Amino acid sequence: MSSQAGITEQQIMSQRLKTDRIKKIKSAYNLIPTISWSLLGFTPIGYFCYAYMELLWLYTFLTLGVATLFLPNSFFMLIRLSSNTSTYQKIGIRITKKLTQDGDLVNRSVQRRFPKHKSFQTNSAMKKLITRSYFHEKTHFAMLVFFLLASVYAIFHNLIFWACAITLTNLVFNLYPIFLQKYNRLRIEHAIKRQLRS
Repeated sequence: MSSQAGITEQQIMSQRLKTDRIKKIKSAYNLIPTISWSLLGFTPIGYFCYAYMELLWLYTFLTLGVATLFLPNSFFMLIRLSSNTSTYQKIGIRITKKLTQDGDLVNRSVQRRFPKHKSFQTNSAMKKLITRSYFHEKTHFAMLVFFLLASVYAIFHNLIFWACAITLTNLVFNLYPIFLQKYNRLRIEHAIKRQLRS
């Protein structure tokens, strides 16, 4: 009995070490989309603010953007594009899902290195994912507001090129990631409902 208990403890420890290793490797893989998206999102707006925007307006726009972080989750539930995942798929959200942090490309790379590893999501784990998705959505929404105000500022000062560049960046860097969080929540909520029915 004691030897069996010892083997069981050893297996548990081995599994934990493997899980920790997978997390570290996944974090390393996530550096690529993190750095790429950050360069894409912050380089144009950063240069524009440095070269063209007055400090008073910069601080005002930043304050307004940060203020949206305190909006309740219920607000973000109201402003969703659709309650169906198919709507988000039609606008190409799967492309965004492939290229982001913890996206399909990262997960497939991890799966190739650990083909026998399977992660099982409990209800509590999925609810934590929902909470985290609201955090990510609020962060991108705050930046969306800041980018939008910056593009209006550029139009007002007849900087049309910069207005277009910031708007395009805002679409790719903020709006689609917001859609992705809404899409992910719908998928998680459907998965929870399926578990409850089974």
